[in-house]
Amino acid sequence: MTVARMEEVFKRDVSSKIDLSPALWADLQDTFHQKTVEKGEYLLRRGEICRHGYFIVKGSFMHVHINEEGKEFVIAFHVDEVYRYITSHQSYFTAQPSENAIIALEDSEVLVFQKIGIERLSEEYSEFHRYYYDVTAQGLLFLNLFSTMRLSTSHAKFLEKIYLDYPVFLRRIPDKYIAEFMGISVEWFCKLKKKFLKP
Repeated sequence: MTVARMEEVFKRDVSSKIDLSPALWADLQDTFHQKTVEKGEYLLRRGEICRHGYFIVKGSFMHVHINEEGKEFVIAFHVDEVYRYITSHQSYFTAQPSENAIIALEDSEVLVFQKIGIERLSEEYSEFHRYYYDVTAQGLLFLNLFSTMRLSTSHAKFLEKIYLDYPVFLRRIPDKYIAEFMGISVEWFCKLKKKFLKP
């Protein structure tokens, strides 16, 4: 995808949320750059300080928590068709090393925003401040929703919820990662799919 096309996708998304003036758009264009991320590549590694926010133009990613013993836990997914904004919230807002990694699940394209630039625009433009606040709140609510569903429903009910409300996850995220997120084996996950997700 060309840089112009990537910018157009982002511009359309912002314009759907706020009144995007020519001046704000010109300043926004100065705050980001385009990045291509190959499948399996890290957008952020554990231990790095996250100083950027990302807009997913095309592709999908997963958040992986890595504990002190080096064991990995899938804790979140981000797909362009569902929610396009991604960062490591804990590191981004505290300026501390990230406890999580962000890994591409597909060949992806993102726009990379420096935190310092985003915050400057938030101070200079009231409409962008509202946009920045809303995007951040939506991201945290989205993560909390999936975490709550996973912990408070049965595996079958959780899978049914994904199938009904977020079928793109089942199409584009490998079974093994959804199974890891749910805390079950991939074999059990596949049995649940066959049993509960019949055509």
